[in-house]
Amino acid sequence: MRHASIALALVLAAGSASAQLINRVQGVPDNRHSVEDATALSNGDIASAGDSYNFTVGFNTSATLTRADALGVPIWHLNIKSTNDFPSSFGIREIPGGNLVLGFYRDFNTDTLCLAGVSGSGTVNWVKRFPGSRSFYGTGMEIDTSSGAAAVIVASQYDQQPPIGGQLLRADAATGALIFDRVYTPSVPTEVNDVSFADLARKPGGDYFVTGNVTRLINGEIFDNDLLVARLSATTGAVVWAKAFGTPLDPERGYGYESGRGIELAADGSVVVVGSINDPTQTFGPDGAVHIRLDAATGAVLAQSTLLDVQVAAASLDRLSTGQLVASGTRVFGDGQGAAQMWLLDPVTLAAYWRGEYNTNTSFGRDAIESLSPAQGLVLVGNHFSGNPIGFPDQMFVRTDLTGNDGCSAVLVMPDQPPVTLISNDIALSMIPDQRTFAYSPDTALVTMLTNLACEPVACVGDLNGDLLVDDSDFVIFANAYNILDCSDPLMPPGCPADLNGDGFVDDSDFVIFADAYNQLVCP
Repeated sequence: MRHASIALALVLAAGSASAQLINRVQGVPDNRHSVEDATALSNGDIASAGDSYNFTVGFNTSATLTRADALGVPIWHLNIKSTNDFPSSFGIREIPGGNLVLGFYRDFNTDTLCLAGVSGSGTVNWVKRFPGSRSFYGTGMEIDTSSGAAAVIVASQYDQQPPIGGQLLRADAATGALIFDRVYTPSVPTEVNDVSFADLARKPGGDYFVTGNVTRLINGEIFDNDLLVARLSATTGAVVWAKAFGTPLDPERGYGYESGRGIELAADGSVVVVGSINDPTQTFGPDGAVHIRLDAATGAVLAQSTLLDVQVAAASLDRLSTGQLVASGTRVFGDGQGAAQMWLLDPVTLAAYWRGEYNTNTSFGRDAIESLSPAQGLVLVGNHFSGNPIGFPDQMFVRTDLTGNDGCSAVLVMPDQPPVTLISNDIALSMIPDQRTFAYSPDTALVTMLTNLACEPVACVGDLNGDLLVDDSDFVIFANAYNILDCSDPLMPPGCPADLNGDGFVDDSDFVIFADAYNQLVCP
């Protein structure tokens, strides 16, 4: 690696990017495919969980698990289904040794929370079913090895009878044997109506932190939906603190509608939450994203920020090895179409470094994670609607660098982050155990998942981000490669796209070619 010239160093000070040229759709013909959650496996593969609908042979649904290589090419695709049920996966995690734990819902009734142990090759080893129901706010799942044997933890909704409660379940990750199932409901029903958990985070050996939604009653008659964050004791399950965060009453639109979607612990131990919030700049308008950083000991607010015009995906906050945080969702249009988005956050201030939009026809972002191979990259999964030969719609797989650039469809912006006023209210929750399990033996099948590139690199010298222009954004990408120099360097983007003369280096001779294309601006 070498130091860039003064001119190029000035560009690098503003940020860098590199083209990956990976933007895929994958599926099975005549099937609808959806992704809700993804995880990077220890060998660099990507596992994603969702569901599938078959349109040609009745209306059959399956919970799905797809394993793909680091470039998104499917290795195997698992369907889990049962007659007259509507299975749908919500989470996937790897346990030590290479096996996987899949979380899915069997149906829409009250005893449908399921866990399945799956081998690295797609064989189902066990399935367990517990009380619990799927909710609009989503479900979170993590693996914990702090006590020796790996355990799977699920934060979900418990809907046996009013009031609806939040559920925290822990099971043995190797067998599915239940360790505990704790349900948290309002202690004062005249003040809080319902509670729902959507995601969880835990420092090894520490307490559990959950986020979700709480419906408060104002003066006994007005319903106010607020974002919930709670700390739960790891030893007793008792509530250490629980807080509802919401916007104040607006005379024109009443109370706002806030809900927690994802939670993570920052490197300093503080708690970071991403949630959904009404657009603070409009009386009526699309949802936005709110980010809150809390003191873990007290729940006091340390920082907050807001993004406009995005619906936040469930369980969608992940901490990167850099300490930064990535979240995802969708900018939804009035006709029901949308564009997948993800954004990168400063872990202290919660300011967004950038927001990327990936609009190849209509797409919906569901989860963004850090890739392990190649390192220093991101993967965004979700749904992609198109007329491609696979199906309609299909799974989406987008690989980018740390600046959000996929070298293909990305539109990267510095987002508006208007201030928002949040009010915090302490809430009282009661905990009760539920140790029930139920028999369940669904059918399983491995099927062949096809894949297509959703967009191709543009054949235009110097157009490194594929937007049909050779401009400052391409200059940033070129500057990053120029600083690395050698195309064989592992930090160089795959394919070394800035090596414009093909000699294995990105140097002054390539800069001469780039400068000529830059002066022409528009691709021929």
